[in-house]
Amino acid sequence: MLKTAMVFGNHMTLQRQKPIQVWGTAEPDAEVKVTLENIGCEANTIASESGEWMAELPSCEAAVGLKMVISSGEETITYTDVRVGEVWIAGGQSNMEYFLMFDEQHETVLKDNREEITFFDYPEVSYEEQIEEKDYSRFGIWRTCDPENLPYYSAVGYYFAVQLQEKLQVPVGIVGCNWGGTPACTWMPKDALKGTKGECWIQEYEDGIKELNEELYQKAFRMNPENEHTEPFADNIQKQMQNKMFYPGLSREEQVKLLEMMAQYQQGQAMPGIPAVGPWSEKRPGGLYETMLTKVAPYTNRGVIFYQGETDETHADAYEEVLTQLILSWRKLWGEELPFLMVQLAPFEEWLACSGTRFPILRQAQEQVCKEMNQVYLCSSSDNGMQWDIHPKNKQPIGDRLALLAREHVYGETVLCDAPEAEKVQLEADGLSITFLNSTELHIEGQAVNALSVVDRNGEILPIESVQIEGNKMLLRGKFEKGNVIHFARTPYYEVNLYNEVGNPAKPFEVIIE
Repeated sequence: MLKTAMVFGNHMTLQRQKPIQVWGTAEPDAEVKVTLENIGCEANTIASESGEWMAELPSCEAAVGLKMVISSGEETITYTDVRVGEVWIAGGQSNMEYFLMFDEQHETVLKDNREEITFFDYPEVSYEEQIEEKDYSRFGIWRTCDPENLPYYSAVGYYFAVQLQEKLQVPVGIVGCNWGGTPACTWMPKDALKGTKGECWIQEYEDGIKELNEELYQKAFRMNPENEHTEPFADNIQKQMQNKMFYPGLSREEQVKLLEMMAQYQQGQAMPGIPAVGPWSEKRPGGLYETMLTKVAPYTNRGVIFYQGETDETHADAYEEVLTQLILSWRKLWGEELPFLMVQLAPFEEWLACSGTRFPILRQAQEQVCKEMNQVYLCSSSDNGMQWDIHPKNKQPIGDRLALLAREHVYGETVLCDAPEAEKVQLEADGLSITFLNSTELHIEGQAVNALSVVDRNGEILPIESVQIEGNKMLLRGKFEKGNVIHFARTPYYEVNLYNEVGNPAKPFEVIIE
């Protein structure tokens, strides 16, 4: 009867310098004792009438080689190789989930052995009973950092952890709670969408299930192999195609052919009473908040790294409010103002049925949320996109930049971590100057500044005679006037080559000359 939540296990990393929450189930009203042996850290609690219990271990400093013992009556659970260090939650969709086996450096990095990094990935389950119906043992475990387990690490999470561990010299654990192709609305309570522009997600969902045949829906859902997420890798044709989609990726010609095949298949499989987003769908409002996120909360951690937003393209105008409510919901769930380190969406135009048409709106929403909320910071991916693939293959720059944000904004180190950001535009006699924050020495990689244009009131592009960099200023020579608009990286796809001295690319901006 004595159990802990799935997130506890061998090789786990616990958060240092904070009270540590441990919870599970036991006999109703039974006494439960939790001990971290070797360092004399323990807590006692009493299970509720329904058998649920939560204990709070006192905070402790970094350590390795510990043993956690949970006991109640004659029952005992023991976890070994427990560490205490820094823990981060890795949330989002496929670019956060993206396995290290698909990273462009996989042939080299999968040989790593790093004893002080571990990784936990919560199983992708979209309805409550699903966790008991299938074998999810390939997930829901703490993986050590070695060639056997590294293929299944989040690539972004791995590179982030490496940088933190090397700098802080303490164990680092990443708790993955993410799912490819999911909108933000599924990662927050459904009620948190009410009274915001995010209600469009609720309305869309309710309209979709009006004619739902629940019995037929559940049967079809269980029979569909695409709804089983029990194996991270399998040697079959369907999985091989899926893996090729991630690495090395599909050409545009292959994507067109695949779309045609999918359309024919779906036409033949169409069934009445089976909505695209139904009561068990991972995309339904509030769905994964209930079936995944609340299962890892309140696992004690330092903060959140978050890479999400691509699927919100269909309701881009609502994303700013939705993202704000998501962050507030997570902080409420954990009971503290957790730092959020977010990745701004990478440059992208089109991939299969996905479009980047409204990505400029999403990127602007991400930046606005960072400006308006405390302890929310943005990592630029302006040089890390692919025109015809929504999954950039090189995740190391993203992990490294997130770690830079953490080092300064969370751990208090004095380091240049934020991306260059346009602060002021000034009209000059022979052109204009743009002053940037977060840099003293801008530089261009190449002969000209990419993704930059100036347009007049009629939308006509004005010629830029030359561009010169002086410290944190970019000087544009040409005939410009008040009312002209400067566009930088404001298209779905672009290739930014303007950097600060630590290699962070400039963020997109749009400024009217006044």
